[in-house]
Amino acid sequence: MVDEYRTQAQFKRGLPAELDALRAALAREGALEASVLDLSYASLDALEPLARDVAAGKVLATQREDALTRIGWYAGETLVKQTGAWWRMGVRSTGRPMPCVTRIPLLDEQEVYPHEIIKHGTRASFPGWLREAVEIHDLHLRRELAEHLIEEIDTELAAFRKDVQALFGLELPAQPERGALGSVQDSLARSTRLDEALPAQRTFQQRAALYVGTLLRRELGRGRWSLCEEARRLELGQLCVDEWAPIRVVRRMSPEVPAGGLLEAFERELGARR
Repeated sequence: MVDEYRTQAQFKRGLPAELDALRAALAREGALEASVLDLSYASLDALEPLARDVAAGKVLATQREDALTRIGWYAGETLVKQTGAWWRMGVRSTGRPMPCVTRIPLLDEQEVYPHEIIKHGTRASFPGWLREAVEIHDLHLRRELAEHLIEEIDTELAAFRKDVQALFGLELPAQPERGALGSVQDSLARSTRLDEALPAQRTFQQRAALYVGTLLRRELGRGRWSLCEEARRLELGQLCVDEWAPIRVVRRMSPEVPAGGLLEAFERELGARR
């Protein structure tokens, strides 16, 4: 059973044992080898489907709440290890002390509560939500990614067109056009059903976002790509064009979204900027 920690010192002393208990429990279930949970961002991709299964009671059903708590702490400790941030005890609306990650480089005032990542994330619809919810706070890493995508945008767009044709038999024009957004939406909806690893799905979505964002720039005749680094904005850690993060719309393009949904969202953002 998870201990109830009242102080930062108690939590930091107890955390290694809590994470070992998570590794051991998943290994006993045959769900995941303990060595996979090495506090890397990649390990969060491996943990994500299990977080969903635990939340649904399919794995560790008798330990559900403890397991979800420990998964949250694992996500938080990954951010601490990767960025050099700190744990501290914060207080939320319950009035109870809750472990949170703070003193994150470039986000000094930000507090990340891992239990909230798990609470909201296990209901998220897009693949890669767990890693994304943690990694967006690593602005040094996100800057590197953003710089790479901007520098290689022509290559990335060509790769997206190739992927769409190879996977779904759809042809996209060399230059992004509004008339192609229906095919982009269809590709995104169908991609969620592919048996692809999360990194491949993430790359596909990133390229789709570049396609949509490039179209916005062409239609506006202005705008530049930039990384959102404002802690209080929903776009934190996302590549934006004219302060819009197309990835947030791209991720909503599930099979349940009616045809024309991507075009409608695009035209709404375009209209707001004219």
